[in-house]
Amino acid sequence: AAAVSCIVAYCINPNSIQATYCKEETVDETVQTQELILEEPETRPDAKLIGISQNVEKMKTQYLINEKLDLNGLVVLLNYDDGTTRELELEKCEISDVETSSYGEKEVTITYEDFSASFMIEVIFKVDACEPKTMYSTTSLSVRKGPDTSFDSIGTLELNEMIKVTGVCDNGWSQVEYQDEIAYASTKYL
Repeated sequence: AAAVSCIVAYCINPNSIQATYCKEETVDETVQTQELILEEPETRPDAKLIGISQNVEKMKTQYLINEKLDLNGLVVLLNYDDGTTRELELEKCEISDVETSSYGEKEVTITYEDFSASFMIEVIFKVDACEPKTMYSTTSLSVRKGPDTSFDSIGTLELNEMIKVTGVCDNGWSQVEYQDEIAYASTKYL
């Protein structure tokens, strides 16, 4: 036969998480189990909503060009003036559209009633490595920090200048070695 005893414990701050400590002892065997159950504190009935926040730890935050935003893993929390929080269902929030047709960091905004919070996602480019090969520019050509014209130019190749190509990007650009750095150039001009 087993006997279970539980103790409810609060931290000094009454808004802290409540913990219930349970201990099960088996009379016939020497096995003992101990369990610590964390329980969210109850929000006071008169507690005032003071804001929202988000947790994106378990959410995908890197996307390829034109990939759709995936909200799986996003947690939105309601924050109250008594120090408690409650998880909010995503269907009750308004989440801004985010365009993933260009590279870089993009802001996603969550709105609930008069409150908002935001987080960043990053649209990255995919590069398939290739056997390094020597190519020549067919025109005067900017070499850039990333694979499209929105990235800063770090130099220029002159007509028929030699360059080593080390990868092919997912958008018609090539990864190249330029002055001992990884850089990018439009493949149609190589």
